[in-house]
Amino acid sequence: MGTEFATKDLGSLHYFLGVEVRYFSGGIFLSQGKYIHDLLAQAKMLEAIHMATPMTVKTTPHVHDTQPIDATAYQRLMGSLQYLTFTRPDITHVVNRVSPHFNSPTAFHLREVKRILRYLCGTINLGLCYLSQSSLNLTSFCDAD
Repeated sequence: MGTEFATKDLGSLHYFLGVEVRYFSGGIFLSQGKYIHDLLAQAKMLEAIHMATPMTVKTTPHVHDTQPIDATAYQRLMGSLQYLTFTRPDITHVVNRVSPHFNSPTAFHLREVKRILRYLCGTINLGLCYLSQSSLNLTSFCDAD
């Protein structure tokens, strides 16, 4: 490809599309701490009280929580949370639980999203760790029908 296009070696990857990449002797660590920080700043939740879990046990909204809210802000937050699931599988279930209300969110759904943000506020440094191994064994399957 270098013969057809001008290329430049920028060295090891450290940050790409909101994902921070850190190398260590045993493997690689992927996180989105800066992305989470920016999301919390945008939502004005940098100083929010941290939550130990991303969702509550009680999932039934109160009567006053059924009022529709502005879908645009909710959709923006949901898109960001869905992007975060690439490196944060711990929030995947709860994000998928509130995403069906994407087009018609209520105050209850926004409160659930804010709970996820409070959880992220306290776990901003979590990510995925891929350990390197000396032997690589790939297994693939194919259905030729």
